[in-house]
Amino acid sequence: MMRPSLGLLFVNVLAIAGCSQPESDSARSAGPTITKTTDAGPIAPGVVELNSASATRDENNVIRFEVSYLFKSGSPVKTYLCNVIFPGTEQVGIRPLESFELKPEGTFKMGIEVGDNKVDAFELTFSEADSPDRGYTVISNTLVGQVAEKSTSP
Repeated sequence: MMRPSLGLLFVNVLAIAGCSQPESDSARSAGPTITKTTDAGPIAPGVVELNSASATRDENNVIRFEVSYLFKSGSPVKTYLCNVIFPGTEQVGIRPLESFELKPEGTFKMGIEVGDNKVDAFELTFSEADSPDRGYTVISNTLVGQVAEKSTSP
């Protein structure tokens, strides 16, 4: 009886290990699957209804606002500005707002320093932008109101 040599045994092991089906050319060159997503483009402008605003001058000559709003279309997903002008004066103010600061409906507070200037009334609008460097577009009604003096109670 003959014993197989060690060299022949090694060749048999290599032959068995290499007996799997060869990969086709397309399987070898396929690589990872890449799925292309399409951008829906810019989000349509929102429409905000400014419901009410109170404005009070404090002892430091800052007009304190509390503004009630409602997104009638769209939702807070962009960058926003609350714009305030004081008719009959050169005083203006803005309050930048990021989407995370707003809800579909709510209120926000802000203050605008006016110094010793006499301001009795205000006009407030809301605007939005995809990015601040692309410019803002007014998306709300104009809310008009009077500035109250802070009461000095003892």
